[in-house]
Amino acid sequence: MLGSDVISDRLQAVEQQLNQRERDLQSILDHMPSMIGCWDASLHNRFGNHAYHSWFGVDPNKMPGMHIRDVIGEERYRLNLPFIQAVLKGEPQVFERDIPSPDGKLMRHSLAHYIPEIVAGEVKGFYVLVSDVTELKTSEAAVNLAHEHLEQRVAERTQQLSQLTVDATLAEEKERQAIARDLHDDLGQLLHVAKIRLDQLTKKIACKETAEQVQQIDELLAAASERVRFLTAQLSPPVLETLGLVPALAWLGEEMQRVYGLAVVVKDDGLPKPLDTAQTIILYRAARELLINVFKHAKSPFAKVETMNDDGYLMLRVTDEGVGIVDLEAAMAGANGFGLTSVRERINYLDGTMDIEAVPNDGTVVILRLPLVKTANAGSKA
Repeated sequence: MLGSDVISDRLQAVEQQLNQRERDLQSILDHMPSMIGCWDASLHNRFGNHAYHSWFGVDPNKMPGMHIRDVIGEERYRLNLPFIQAVLKGEPQVFERDIPSPDGKLMRHSLAHYIPEIVAGEVKGFYVLVSDVTELKTSEAAVNLAHEHLEQRVAERTQQLSQLTVDATLAEEKERQAIARDLHDDLGQLLHVAKIRLDQLTKKIACKETAEQVQQIDELLAAASERVRFLTAQLSPPVLETLGLVPALAWLGEEMQRVYGLAVVVKDDGLPKPLDTAQTIILYRAARELLINVFKHAKSPFAKVETMNDDGYLMLRVTDEGVGIVDLEAAMAGANGFGLTSVRERINYLDGTMDIEAVPNDGTVVILRLPLVKTANAGSKA
């Protein structure tokens, strides 16, 4: 058996080790920037680190045993009482708050954790950990502000691109109209006059062989005149400017049948569809591009174009029953000559969308949506 002196020495050594560990822990906690305090169930202090003492301006030798009201002050005690009552029920509490220092000169944004101390199912007290997150909040505010500025810049840039798209579309259409007028008024008229003169000359030719050659020239002139009329209509269809989008789409369907042999059914719901000039032009050009895609790539003899007023948006849907798009990503990238990227960009710049439903060997559906003009005096008819 061990003697009492040996036991006493061992107990003393253990006590010294415990005291050293307590001092080490105290030193560690005192060097932590966060405030750490420990309170019993009767709200009397059991422990506080250096930051805790300093913040409340309490002598560290006097804080143990003090009631929490006397440490943090009556006003702050009433403010924190709901959290204290909840944590004494065993419910951890976390909250953020701006708190002034006791001298009233410093405002800190704090993140407070109230952690219950539970022994054998009974709350014996609670720990308080208060961290200064002012720098973090300042950084978050700076990031949020930068994000807002970036979003504003993106919105401004998008608006600029949208306006550039409108301006470019209108300028392009104006140029198309000018070229169409030149073709019709100049080249078209010259071909017409040449055909008249040739007809007059034919009547005076007695030689049969020469007459046949002249007849061939006359047919070439007729074909050239027809080609000029076709190019004029394709460049700037008069029906688009005078009657609006839906009649122009009906005319386009007839032209696709006549020129490409593609049967196109055009359907409209009959509801008003106020559009401005740029919207009308872009939608018409997009529909034409999509129908040409059907002819070139879909291997479908049939296509359908539908227009409808969809809750303040004009929805234009082009459907075919062809081979579909095997690689939609490549098609959108322009690798297959579909031209879908250009269509989507122009639609997006006008706050619209383009969706594609493509199933290999089961056709393709392309849906364009553009917001309708809200004012009664729209720039173009639907």
